[in-house]
Amino acid sequence: MNISKNVKNQNDSLDMNKNILVFDTSTKNLCLGLWCHGEFYECHDYDMQRPHGDIILQCIDDLLAKNGLAVVDLDCLGVGIGPGSFIGVRTAVTVAQGLAYGVSIPIIPVPTLQIVAQHAWNKYQITKALVVIDARMNEIYAARYTKNHENIMMALEKEQLYTANGLQIDSDEYVVVGNAVVQYDLSTLFPDCCCRADVFVDARALLDMVLYKISLGEITDCHQIQPLYVRNDVAKVSQKNKN
Repeated sequence: MNISKNVKNQNDSLDMNKNILVFDTSTKNLCLGLWCHGEFYECHDYDMQRPHGDIILQCIDDLLAKNGLAVVDLDCLGVGIGPGSFIGVRTAVTVAQGLAYGVSIPIIPVPTLQIVAQHAWNKYQITKALVVIDARMNEIYAARYTKNHENIMMALEKEQLYTANGLQIDSDEYVVVGNAVVQYDLSTLFPDCCCRADVFVDARALLDMVLYKISLGEITDCHQIQPLYVRNDVAKVSQKNKN
């Protein structure tokens, strides 16, 4: 497993003694990171052939072990809750619930599109973003975000599902970011907007969101965490098939 290390920045307000595991499995790229010993470690196993559900637990164990930790040493979990792949969203939520329940630690849930928006700020200092994620079936998950005074990208609206050619934007001030940019050639659809496909679900961005939510007291018991579905009909059909 390829792991990179990012040392704490001077302006960061991380608790040096906290151990925080973050992950998201709702897109094709596995997002996994660990804050411990005053440093951030990120797993770079992207675009893997095996389903995330088959490898996420082993990747977590490996990341913890490489840093001399076990699940019992964690103080909290941060997890991306979707929208995204139905199976991927369920995987992240289920794994988070299982880990948190086993060692009695809280979970901080973060919408996946907000993680992408935060990565847009972290990587390019984009202050207004229209996040677009491929929802398959010629559809896109999208929402607009803007930066607050604490350098956190905040949602201006709820995540919505759009047809690929039905997405609209009312201002060229927004930068269009996410994996749907290339998938649906959105630079052609929005010729007056800057579009970036190299903004994605990033572990460090997820950690930033987790820390912000902790500062606001937005901590969730493992029994209360819920996946964020936008395409509700898919969720209902899957549940019906189980019954």
